[in-house]
Amino acid sequence: MEQRKGWLDLSRGVLMCLVFLYHSTSFFKAGVDYNQYSWLFTPIFLTGFFFVSGYLFTSDWDNISIQRKWLQVVRGILIPYFLFMALFLLPKLILLRYDWRETVMDIVLLRASWFVIVIGVLQLLYAITLKCCKRVVAFILISLAFSVIGYGCILFYRELPEWFVHNPILHSASMPGCMPVCVNLAFLSAPFFSLGILYRKYEKKLKLNIGFGFGLLLLIAYFGGVIVDHYTMGTSFTYSSCACNNYLLNLIYFLLAITAIIAIGKNVNFIRPLNYIGANTLLFYYLNILMLRAVGMTYNQAIDLFHVGHVKEAIGYGNYIIVALIAIFATFPLVWFINKYLPLLTGKKEAYNKISRILNLNINW
Repeated sequence: MEQRKGWLDLSRGVLMCLVFLYHSTSFFKAGVDYNQYSWLFTPIFLTGFFFVSGYLFTSDWDNISIQRKWLQVVRGILIPYFLFMALFLLPKLILLRYDWRETVMDIVLLRASWFVIVIGVLQLLYAITLKCCKRVVAFILISLAFSVIGYGCILFYRELPEWFVHNPILHSASMPGCMPVCVNLAFLSAPFFSLGILYRKYEKKLKLNIGFGFGLLLLIAYFGGVIVDHYTMGTSFTYSSCACNNYLLNLIYFLLAITAIIAIGKNVNFIRPLNYIGANTLLFYYLNILMLRAVGMTYNQAIDLFHVGHVKEAIGYGNYIIVALIAIFATFPLVWFINKYLPLLTGKKEAYNKISRILNLNINW
């Protein structure tokens, strides 16, 4: 097996921490007025994951097997998805009072955990693409066509027709930005995924092993551009509602940020907690909302118990950072437990092959 790349796990670890922070502002109610700072990283924190997924898609451009990719998606995406959704179903219905019809329908239509499903759809979409065309120019043209479809989805969601809104299969009240199988978000993510594939193919020629200092300058340029933009043009990109008001500008911000992340990551390479998160990205993703809700409730109760509401109000957005950090660290033991005792939830190939042998199934995962 290819040795793990430290910069890759480190980058994914940082991006997953941003996912926790972003969801902290959505699922933890601090009860105080604050200025949301999520716009600082919305152009990169999810698009960066799709870039990395594209990078990991294949190391051999000319040897793509649709059957092998399908088995990988079933093992690593579909089965863990249904297992996790089954585990979370009762807590959602009883503790969070979700509507059971919508919840079950979202699970069956593969949009209850859209981020994971999009990665699976992209895997299959690009397996077919690379199987049918090996020429780089053709690959780029097809990827551009996917991107145009993704942009078309953005335009469609700006003013949804009545027949679409009132169709419970096509439009979910709880997941308003997701079509069945998250097909619209898959096309929206296609340019980032395809750039990851192309970067892997030309990595040695591109020679992005540039210095830490230059990577830092690129990161400063990214933040400078995003901050000026926020207070002037107001460019935004929200996956959950399939909304983006300046697609090309967001792509430029992404290119700046991902180049900076690669440059810094290849020079730093290893920070143990972040690399561990990066190596277990999907588990942290599945657990993040549950942990944020649990930690958020405990945090609010502690604030009330010790009568320090004034402190909570004073630190404003800092509440979300604190809750996100506590939730991240509280997730570590759960991820360790799942890795050790529930390997089917992690999609580990050895565990699935063992099950196949026990059941006499002729499946080599």
